[in-house]
Amino acid sequence: MHILNSRYYNLNKFGEANLNRYIQGTPFPHIVIERLFNSSLLSEVSEEFPDLSNGKPFKKKINYQVGKFYTGNETNFGFKTLRLFHYLNSQPWLDFLQTISGIEEKLFGDPYYWGGGLHQTKNGGWLKIHSDFKKHPDSNLDRRINVIIFLNKEWEKSFGGSLELWDKKMKKCVQSIPPIFNNTVIFNTTDYSNHGYPDPIHCPENISRKSIALYYYTNGRPENEINYKVRQKDDKTYWKPRKNNKLDNVDFNRKFSLYNLIVELIRKITPQMIFRVLFRKHKRY
Repeated sequence: MHILNSRYYNLNKFGEANLNRYIQGTPFPHIVIERLFNSSLLSEVSEEFPDLSNGKPFKKKINYQVGKFYTGNETNFGFKTLRLFHYLNSQPWLDFLQTISGIEEKLFGDPYYWGGGLHQTKNGGWLKIHSDFKKHPDSNLDRRINVIIFLNKEWEKSFGGSLELWDKKMKKCVQSIPPIFNNTVIFNTTDYSNHGYPDPIHCPENISRKSIALYYYTNGRPENEINYKVRQKDDKTYWKPRKNNKLDNVDFNRKFSLYNLIVELIRKITPQMIFRVLFRKHKRY
């Protein structure tokens, strides 16, 4: 059984034909591909998907992500799932990502699926808007691309859970992508690629939001992908509240602080270049 849908067998030609579409994607470079994979294979992967709720859910002191579970442990993967994951770390797939993204630095997969693998969110769960960690904690390579494959055959619009892509200043959602079966989303990961599904999903208890997530890395990245004004640890996610959103004000425990107001004002009026000079040669926090 082929892994790809027959119309996409020549991935490199597809990548070349859609390079401009990808890099011109708003609010940051991305593409949504419908029915990229063989639907029969992906159906079997969906049937193999284990219930991850016996694992420990992500739940922080502040509710950035709730009701979400994941595993990157291959011993939890079924046979067809394992085959798909190995393909998604193969040379043909990496060459395709290189072509469609236009990234110049050589891309590498992650056989350890750090932060990736199988993802599941239960009824009432959410994932706040964020930009991803910048460095792989073991290899110290730069995270450059996310690939998300949705596995939800029975998903309805009323359930919510669409992947939202927000603008750089976190003022508005620019794209909303339903998590429906065999939709594949590929996008660049930078300090400005703000994404998530920030509101609680409302689905039947016997259904959950399921996806596959893989991340890809390079040795080095362009300076313009880094926001030096943000003191973020390289291996940590940077969570971003939506402007004037009541739910986020509660979940982020946002309270008025004169100190924070002054700091934010200084960051806004100070050119990025000054921060770059100050922090590029030092370890950022």
